[in-house]
Amino acid sequence: MLPHRVTGEMREVDVILRSRTAGHETVIAIEAASRSRRASVDWVEQMMGKHKHLPTDKVVLVAEAGFSKQARALALAEQMVPLTPETLASDDPVYDVVNSLPSLWPKTITLSPQGARVWVTRPDGEEVWFKAPADLKLVTEDDAFSIDLVTFWRNMYNANFRAIIEQIGLADVAEDLDREFVFQIGPPVTVGLDGETHQLAAQWLEGATPEFQRIERIVLHGKAAIRVSEIKLYHKRLGELDIRYAYGEGTSGERLRSLWRAKGS
Repeated sequence: MLPHRVTGEMREVDVILRSRTAGHETVIAIEAASRSRRASVDWVEQMMGKHKHLPTDKVVLVAEAGFSKQARALALAEQMVPLTPETLASDDPVYDVVNSLPSLWPKTITLSPQGARVWVTRPDGEEVWFKAPADLKLVTEDDAFSIDLVTFWRNMYNANFRAIIEQIGLADVAEDLDREFVFQIGPPVTVGLDGETHQLAAQWLEGATPEFQRIERIVLHGKAAIRVSEIKLYHKRLGELDIRYAYGEGTSGERLRSLWRAKGS
């Protein structure tokens, strides 16, 4: 079961393969069709629509009776992997599966916040906003915990990375891209301490003296630099251990090296 990005509902996928390389998780989905006729272009389009909003990095389609010419062409054009039982029935089925994935396409994203607006509720109940400096002090209502805005953003970024990239639409980016981003935190804006959730307040100098006012939401904006790389895979067999694997080496964000294996029986 995988979560739908738009609705949040869980969707069923026949088989999921998960692999973590250099701290990055890769999710490969396998969808199978057991029909007497060849898989049609309609089925491929159905799978395209299904996985458009699912957190899958690669989709493998297996059709018992094979694919129509149009269906196979569409699957390949959409970077899916069409497989048939004839392919899997060869002398080296693991190699056939791995060889159908010629490359990995890692993506890196760099977010550079350039400004922030903070919405607070004043003592009279009115909600207002102000442009926040990077060193804005955020505190719990009992003043037992404090953190500056930049550190709070960094912690939120690390803890909610998948939600952030979904807001930006990283899955739909196929080439290098520089764009503006807007990311909202809250409402409400809270922090967890000792198993309890605490509302955060901001120290805002509106008048002669600073006041602590409850934060309703924070909106950050800035530049997003997205870089897409190709890591070509090469296929080997590890001697008498009968392990087939694919490997590739490259750079992504000048630091990632990637290795992907599939074991034989």
